[in-house]
Amino acid sequence: VNATKHEARLVRYNGNDETVQIPEFYRDYPVTSIDRNAFSGNTAIKEITFSSTNTTVDEYAFMNCTALETVYIPENVVNFGDRVFAGCTSLTTVTMLSDIVSMPTNMFSGCAALENVTLNENIAEFSYGCFNNCSSLTNLDFVTNGVLLQPYAFNGTGAESVILSDSLLAIPDYAFTNCPNLKYVTI
Repeated sequence: VNATKHEARLVRYNGNDETVQIPEFYRDYPVTSIDRNAFSGNTAIKEITFSSTNTTVDEYAFMNCTALETVYIPENVVNFGDRVFAGCTSLTTVTMLSDIVSMPTNMFSGCAALENVTLNENIAEFSYGCFNNCSSLTNLDFVTNGVLLQPYAFNGTGAESVILSDSLLAIPDYAFTNCPNLKYVTI
């Protein structure tokens, strides 16, 4: 609890529940942040639900949560560290309505089971390795508004085709390497 800022942070979760609701309040203070490594390495959690007071998820917060399958991120969560969900090998579905314009570095890197991704339409930058080695990810329709791609953004995905924005500034080296099914890129 930070009484000066009138907020609380979730520092560490040690439970073994399959479904976790991030609390709205702790001792009458809004829970605004999920700290670095707060859930990392948890092997029980399958589903995470954020509350309306949560705005920030620090780096590695859910990294290597190997049972995690579904994540719904509402509009109010707008600050993300790097590798938040990296290594969540069972993650299949992500709905991210956050009003962010840049997908964080390695956000979903190594999420090999990831198949379904819904993002807000304002994401203009796909940062370094954000979907690196998401080998089950075949549909990249959410990339169509991107104007900036970083290296390895979609390295190792299962994409067969991709339609890129006509406003795209450049396709960097390695953005789509190790994509054995990729046959068509439309700009």
